[in-house]
Amino acid sequence: MKTIIENRSNSISNTQAWKVDRLDGKDIALAADVLRDAFANYPVTHYMFEGLDDGPDRFRVMFEYLIKARIVRDWPVLVARVNEEIAGVAVISEPGEEFSTPELDQLWDEACVAMGEQATERFLKYADVCDETVPSWPHHYLGILGVKPGYQGLGMGAALVEATKREALSHSGSEGVCLNTEAVENLAFYEGRGLAVFESCPVDSIRTWSMVWRAS
Repeated sequence: MKTIIENRSNSISNTQAWKVDRLDGKDIALAADVLRDAFANYPVTHYMFEGLDDGPDRFRVMFEYLIKARIVRDWPVLVARVNEEIAGVAVISEPGEEFSTPELDQLWDEACVAMGEQATERFLKYADVCDETVPSWPHHYLGILGVKPGYQGLGMGAALVEATKREALSHSGSEGVCLNTEAVENLAFYEGRGLAVFESCPVDSIRTWSMVWRAS
C-alpha cells in the first residue's frame, strides 16, 4: 500500500509516528468505527437522530456503506494510521457517474433499517441540499473527514485534506476539491488549508457550508 504522507516530527510520542495511505477492503469496518467516534457529537448526527441516544451506533452502518461504495468504485478512501491503527479517515468521490451493485444495494437497505425512518429521511434531505451547493465544474468531493478523539490536533486532518488535493491534481478530469461542513468552527480550519466558502444553505435546524479549492 502506497504511503502518501508520513509524519515523524509531529508524532504522538517519541516512538510513534503516523502516515496517510489508501484504505483497502479489509479495514472498512475499522474505518467506520473511527467515523462513528469522530462524528458522535457532530451537528448532522444530532439532526438525524434527534431525541435518540444511540445515534452514533446507528450512523456507523451508513459510514460503512459510504466507505464501501467508494472502494467498489475504486474511488479514494484515505486513512491516517498510527502504526497500524486507523486514527483518521477521508471518504472521497471522484468526478463521474456513480454506479451500484447488488451488494451495495443490500448494504444501503441495511443502513436505512439500522438508522430508522426519521434519520434516513433527514440524511437524504441533507444530502440533497449538499448536492445543490457544489460547483458545476468537475471536482473531487470530500464527503467525510473525521479524526478519532484522542488523535485530533496532531495534523492528521490537515494531511488528509492535502492528500485529497493531491488526488484531484493527479486526476485528469478533476479541477479541484469541494466539501461540506456543518460546524462553523471548521471554516477557519479549511480556509487554512486553502479552501473558500462557496455556498451556504440551511437544512432545517442546521446549516451547511460548501467550501472549494480549485487548482490553478
